[in-house]
Amino acid sequence: MPIPVSGKTDFVQAPEGVHNAICVDVVDLGMVSTNFGPKHQIRIVWELEALMPPDKRNPEVRRPFLASKWYTATITQKANLRKDLQAWRGKPFTDDELEKFDVEKVIGAQCRLVIQEYTKQDGSTGTKIISVMKADPKVQMKKSGFYERVKDRKPQSGAPMSHAGMPAGEPVPQKEETDVIPF
Repeated sequence: MPIPVSGKTDFVQAPEGVHNAICVDVVDLGMVSTNFGPKHQIRIVWELEALMPPDKRNPEVRRPFLASKWYTATITQKANLRKDLQAWRGKPFTDDELEKFDVEKVIGAQCRLVIQEYTKQDGSTGTKIISVMKADPKVQMKKSGFYERVKDRKPQSGAPMSHAGMPAGEPVPQKEETDVIPF
């Protein structure tokens, strides 16, 4: 019996521009093959303040856009992760801070992201984060509750999944975080 597949997608790219965002996950991707050999990679995931169009199956639900960026898991002087973290926090790291830094401290921390559209090799377009900046102090964001950290997900065979790899439907209960996250 044939299984029809489609090249169409209903995925909606995050819009270009400067967006208020909150970090919702740091994913350890393990060793990943790169142009420079195998590297330990992580992915940082943010929820944007901007909301996606209503879900066709559940029109009253408006989820925030998600954006993510891959990094090599290092904070050496020239590392992109270190450059973005320093821009995000608004100051360079001290040697002492670098020695005991845990990247998961950024979960729950706000920032601003600059997202730009680009053209892929196949001619289609995508969006990517080109800059991470210090949060606007006038904006107070909280996690929406729709995103569940990758490490906390339980596989559910047969359950419909959203574009973010989340079961479609209601928000995921979140632990309330009241501390300011000083990273």
